[in-house]
Amino acid sequence: MDFYKHPDFVKELFARISKVYIEFSEIQKKIVSEPNNQGIHGNPNVRMEKGGVRLCEDVAVMLSPKIYRSFCRPFNDMCLKPFEGGMVHFCCSPAAEVDGRHILNEVISSPYVKAFTFGSPGKFYNFKETVEHFQKKHVCLVWTDGPLQGQTVEN
Repeated sequence: MDFYKHPDFVKELFARISKVYIEFSEIQKKIVSEPNNQGIHGNPNVRMEKGGVRLCEDVAVMLSPKIYRSFCRPFNDMCLKPFEGGMVHFCCSPAAEVDGRHILNEVISSPYVKAFTFGSPGKFYNFKETVEHFQKKHVCLVWTDGPLQGQTVEN
């Protein structure tokens, strides 16, 4: 409701959270001697040469595209930019009846999103179509469901 009733408050809150996220990430990277533009993003452990941080959109996936575009996207870009981008994630949830299709293009259209990983995509997305879509967007898709039935390296 605050997105509608108190949009300025939400934007101020998101700006503060984003600043803390950036500061914390910079401190953490100094402690582990990791360059700002590189990262190892857990589950699945992916090492990225370009893209030093990871954002999870498991709550934002419940928002409308308009709210996502207005409130989440600018602050996600703010968080990703100092690290030359990063990986973004959201889970697909049969319990919440959410697959994220309604915001997926908003998420992966950001110039700072270098890679993306779903949680449990196989129940919601066609692998071949999804790979082709991500290739067109020039975003690395990290598919975590393993090979499809009967799939081999050759096919």
